[in-house]
Amino acid sequence: MKRLKVFLADVSITKMGLLSSATAFLANGAVALAQTQTAIPSPISSKDGIIHFLCIIVGFFFYLIISLSVLMILWAAFTYVTAGDDAEKTSKARRIITYAAIGVFVAIIANGFPALIDSFFTGGGSMNFSNAAC
Repeated sequence: MKRLKVFLADVSITKMGLLSSATAFLANGAVALAQTQTAIPSPISSKDGIIHFLCIIVGFFFYLIISLSVLMILWAAFTYVTAGDDAEKTSKARRIITYAAIGVFVAIIANGFPALIDSFFTGGGSMNFSNAAC
């Protein structure tokens, strides 16, 4: 029992020592960090910034939707091949392929969205997409 009391006393003293040294370190570090204040520049400060931001977001979702559509088509192909004579599974596979095709179509349409927004900002009129946004 005496050893346990000595051990607990050692642990509490060690914890207090670590706690006080950690507090002192954080307090000194917080003071040093608080002295430098720099403003983070906004990437959306002009028309080009907005278009660039839209390109990044649309590009991410474009590749995400295309990847998911490919996975859906592979899953539908697996379902169709393993369906055998089950009409319910074959109709399910056809529905999955239809939804994947709709997803690809929507992704391709959405990929042109930044160019459409760019044409609103620049006045548009010409169908010259050679210098399109993305």
